[in-house]
Amino acid sequence: MAKTKLKTTTPLDVQNEAIGFDIGNTIVNSSTKAKQTFPQSFRVIKRLVDERFGNKSYVVSKVNPEQEIRAKVWIKKKGLHEKTGIIQENIFFCRERHEKAPICKSLGITHFIDDRPEVLSHMESVPHRILFRGDEDDFQKFKSKLQGVIRVKNWREIEELLLGVD
Repeated sequence: MAKTKLKTTTPLDVQNEAIGFDIGNTIVNSSTKAKQTFPQSFRVIKRLVDERFGNKSYVVSKVNPEQEIRAKVWIKKKGLHEKTGIIQENIFFCRERHEKAPICKSLGITHFIDDRPEVLSHMESVPHRILFRGDEDDFQKFKSKLQGVIRVKNWREIEELLLGVD
């Protein structure tokens, strides 16, 4: 079965596109002690930045103050800026999950990738919402607000969805 592609072809549309990424359990596997990135995540994000979204590529992540400090250390240690092309000014943190939605709206984000169905349920202004490996029970809980959400299992599927296959 062929997958639907979210690849835009008109230059005007591309200029108006922006993408946002969650960090925990989307870019980095937070369930592991070593906090390793998911396979292919940096490579795919780099392609998305270089080939489609450019400086309209953002990280929007919910953290408490202690997690924010750890996230900033992780970002620097793993070389997120250098390896993905996402600039430091495009990193945003908030304290509550629902706060991601107004941040995305203010940034004009058209595509957002998150592991939490709850987060995506708040993002009515984001036309292309992608659920990365989301929990099935959580998905069912928020299902009524998740029409049009595309579910993916890995970063290769995100690459195929947003960039097609080379």
